[in-house]
Amino acid sequence: MDFMENMKNVVADTAQTVAKKTGELIESSKIKYAIFDLKTDIKKLFSQIGETYYKNQKNGVQEEETLQELCDLIEAKYAKIEALTAKLEDVKNEAKCPTCGRICDAELNYCPFCGAEMAVKVEPDVVVAEVKTDADAADADTTIVDVEIKTETEEKNSGAEE
Repeated sequence: MDFMENMKNVVADTAQTVAKKTGELIESSKIKYAIFDLKTDIKKLFSQIGETYYKNQKNGVQEEETLQELCDLIEAKYAKIEALTAKLEDVKNEAKCPTCGRICDAELNYCPFCGAEMAVKVEPDVVVAEVKTDADAADADTTIVDVEIKTETEEKNSGAEE
């Protein structure tokens, strides 16, 4: 009877592990797709900048505001990509080496590639990242990502200040 109980426990643990890994894979795939969408949007914006600049030069018009708006959109999309990349590293339990920039296991104290000490990772209390792609938004200009990250220390400090 003891053998059967052990076997049931092993099967249950394996099933839980498989379910967890499947969830991580799905989550990382969604994030990678959102990053791909953002990079595609950035390419389109670069094209729009070139077209706008050409038309401005051809017509002798100096519309710096339009170009600046497009540049601001690109910067916002790059910030979203950075936030999503950080979220992807968390999902995959990976971290970027502060010295060589290579991706390592987040559990490591030292980088296996260059030997540098990995940064101490402080887990955030709240991480909210909402991504709306062109498929979700009617217009690329309305794409929004809100990211709020608070560490336990910041949360305690904000509570103490109030």
